[in-house]
Formats: sequence, structure tokens, C-alpha cells
Amino acid sequence: WEVSRAYCCQALEAARGNTAKLLDVISDISCYKTAGLINEFCDMVSAEAQSLSADDHYKVWNQLSSYVQQCEKFSDAEWVPSSEVLEKIKELTNQLKPSDPFYLALRLCSIHDWDLIGDEESFTEGEERVAHLRADAIRGLYEHQGIDIANVMIEKGAKGNALGVAIALLDISSDDEQAICSFIDNSDTEKMNLVRAYVGNNFVRKGWAWVDSLEMSAWPKERIASFYSFLPLSKDAWSRAEKLLGDNAALYWSCAPSFGLIKDLSDLSYYVERLLEVDRAADALDLLEGEVREGVVVSADLIKKALNSLHVESIDSMLAYYIEQLLEYLETFSCDDELFALELRFVRLLHEKPKCYLYRRMAEDPEAFLLIVSVAYNLGLAEEKSLKISDDVRIAFIFQILYNWKIAPGYDSDGNFDEQVFHKWIESARSETKDERALEHIDREIGRTLFYAKPENDFFLPKAVAEFLENNEAALQGYGFEIINSRGVFTVDPTGAPEDKLADEYGQKAAEAEVMGHLNIAVVMRSIACSYRDEAERRRNETWD
Repeated sequence: WEVSRAYCCQALEAARGNTAKLLDVISDISCYKTAGLINEFCDMVSAEAQSLSADDHYKVWNQLSSYVQQCEKFSDAEWVPSSEVLEKIKELTNQLKPSDPFYLALRLCSIHDWDLIGDEESFTEGEERVAHLRADAIRGLYEHQGIDIANVMIEKGAKGNALGVAIALLDISSDDEQAICSFIDNSDTEKMNLVRAYVGNNFVRKGWAWVDSLEMSAWPKERIASFYSFLPLSKDAWSRAEKLLGDNAALYWSCAPSFGLIKDLSDLSYYVERLLEVDRAADALDLLEGEVREGVVVSADLIKKALNSLHVESIDSMLAYYIEQLLEYLETFSCDDELFALELRFVRLLHEKPKCYLYRRMAEDPEAFLLIVSVAYNLGLAEEKSLKISDDVRIAFIFQILYNWKIAPGYDSDGNFDEQVFHKWIESARSETKDERALEHIDREIGRTLFYAKPENDFFLPKAVAEFLENNEAALQGYGFEIINSRGVFTVDPTGAPEDKLADEYGQKAAEAEVMGHLNIAVVMRSIACSYRDEAERRRNETWD
């Protein structure tokens, strides 16, 4: 730490007379602790603070206070300094504490609630206590300076949400209330947060009587729309907003809240329809997923309409989760062409749902399978099909569907294999074309998914599946490809033991196939066994560092 100590000394000297550098030094206080320069650090900060402006003095004290607070909150952490060092920093912090109540209130309104809530109290209790603590801190300031104090505090770093909750606990005049609501016209985020918190907390305490008492006749339409969007989601809120806005009701729907619970299904349908009219499909899906999660029986048609209205380019991780849940919910209603089209549209979200309706439909309906294969390989077989692929589905996702399709045809919903169903499916899938190239692609994809057929009668394949593969070269080739690809990502073992195990497994399957008279399958199994055996030898012969 000798080198570190030298650099720390240089940093302390460079911070003299430079507030920005002084704050940087304080932010790296742990470095000076490690370098054994806490005394020098405290002396320099104390000396420099004497010549700072009131605002800069506050910034120094605030940063030191936050450090001390974190150390006390996480006292068992390794980065926390010794009690002796921490006591010196506390002394410095107390020495620099401002006497002006404005700065004390500013700090209270600038830090997060959880930094002020003790471990021994619940979050709800802590929030209530902190709100009154902040209200008490700004009450005197408001009495002397009026509502302008809110502007000043926000400009100096106060959080609008914390300030709005505190002001809602004060007894302010109607003129000041109008002044607060006028902050909505400002594009400043913190001022908007202040109004949102003020309106929400006042509504909780005073209800609709307070809302209806506000004089809004001179308000711009945009302010009215935003004001009602700050209230909890309810018919009372949107009906009042629509009445006041008239032909400009779209202003409200463009910012109306999407979180809440609407138990009346007709009201829910009305609300979602209005959101869709202003191109807020993502927010409509957010609302619908919340309704479903709470056990509300939502109309499948309403969910489908919202899903079809969504721009797939706008999907983020949270919205992707909502879509997955809603598609899963739709599967409990009816599995039809419309649901198939929706899952096809959002297929990139279903890679971890191998048993979703999309893949089950392909295993049950050869027409659905042919649609995917035709588009993937440009076979021209899908043009006259009743099932259509949305323009939003990219060709890359089509191949993703084929890759993720791991449900072999011929099985019923209970997982029992039906030979007649299997033969009918194969015949229907292969009868759509006589083109050899198209048939080769179709057979190869069929063979690939037949790898997931379950063993039957002490053989690793059902009899009908084995006979089909035995007599179809392209299908057997696809089956072999899937054997290799199904291994996925693996860790290399220098002993070659995993490859030996696989070689033994497929060697055994080759022997079983020969006994059953499936010689072509046996050749493929033996070829794969030999490739794994060769790979095992290479592993053992390689030089490993």
C-alpha cells in the first residue's frame, strides 16, 4: 500500500480549493482508510469545508452522512472501517452538520425511504413514520416561504415523490394546491413525481370529496388528463376524466394507469378497448396479465385482440413474461387456428415451453407441420393452407420452431402411441407433394422429431416408427442428425468416459435393431457408436495442460 498511499496523498492535495475533486475524494473514502490516511483526510475536509458556499458545504456533509449511515446499517460488512476510524468520520460529519433547517430537510427528502427505515419496524410502519418526519421538517419552511419551497428543494436534489408525500400531510391553502397541480404542465420528472405522490396520498386520506372540490375549469386539458391518471385505476376515475375532457378523452387514455384490478368484465373490456385505441397494447397486456393472475376469468377474445394489436418489436423482458402467461391462459380455453397463429407470432418467447399448443398442434395436425416446413425451406406448399403465418414472424424463427419441435406424431393426450394415427399423419404430410426435393426436407424433419418417440415393447422405438425409418432414407438421416445434436453443450472429459458410455449405448441399440430386422437403423446406430468411440480415443490421446 505504499504506492497507494502516495497517490492518496496527491489526491488530497489536488482536492484543495476544488469542490468537485473534494467530493470525489469523499466518494473514495475507503481508499484513504486502507492507506492509513484517515486523519489527513479528516483534517483536509474539515479545513476545506470552512471556505465552501452553503450549498457545497451541504454536499460535503450529505455525502459523509450517507457513508456513515451505510456503515451503521451494514456494520458486519468487510468494507466497514474499524470502530475507531468510523468514530473519527462521525465526528467530522457532526462537525459539518448545517445549522440551516432547509438543508436538514433537504437531506431527508433526498434519500430513499429504506435508508431511513429501521430494521425493527415493518416497511409500512417505517414509511408512515418517515413521511411524518419529512412533513415536520418542511412545515416551518413552508410557513415562511410558501409552496415555492418545493421548487427550490427539487432544484437542489430533493426527490419529488418524498416531497409530495410530505406536503400531502401539511395543511396547505387552496391556492398552493392549485400551484402544486400546475407542476403537471412542467416536463421536469421530479415535479411530476411530486404531483403524483401528492395527489395519490391526498386521495387515500380524503377520497373523491377532495377530488371533486378542486376547481378545474381553468385547467388545460392535458393537466386534467394527467391528474386523473395519478388516481387509482377505477371506473370513478375514468368516467370523471371522460366527462371533463369530452372529445379530448384520448388524452386521458394515453396516460391512464395500467396497474390495478377491474373485477367487472364489461368495465375491463371497455378499459382495454380504450387503451388499444391509443396504441397502448403493451399496457393492456400488463393489465390483463394482472387480472388473470388474480383469478379473474378474462375473455379470451379480449386477450387475443390485445396480443394481435401489439408491435412485436416493442417487447421487453417483462412484457415477454406477460405474453407467455396469457398464451398459457388461452390454452385453457380453446386451442384453435387463432391461438396457433398467436403462438406462431410470439414463437421466440416459447423456446422454454416445448409442450405449448404450437408444438402439440404440429404433432397432431400435419397441415400445421407442413406450413412450417414449407416456409422454412421455401417449398411453396403453404399458399393454399387455411393456417397463415403473420408477416411479423421472421424466417429465423421458423427454423427455431423446427429446432424446438420435440413432440413425435402418433401420440394421444395421455402419451399413448397409436399406430393408426401415426400412419395417417405420415400419409397426410407426405401426400401434399410429389416433388422429390420437398419430400426430402419433409422426411428429414419428420425423422428428426421421431428421435423423441418413446420406447415400446423392449425396443427403443415403437414398431411403426421403426418401420417408417427403416424404409425412408431421408427420415433416417434426420433421426441420426438429431441423435448427435440432442447432446447439446457438454464439458470435455479428458478420460473420454462420456463418449465411451454413448458408444456403448448406441452399440447396444444397433444390436437390438439387427435382432428386429431393422438393418438400416442398425447401420446408423453403429456409425454413431463408432464416431463416439473414436472421439473418446481422441480425448485420451490429446495433451491436456
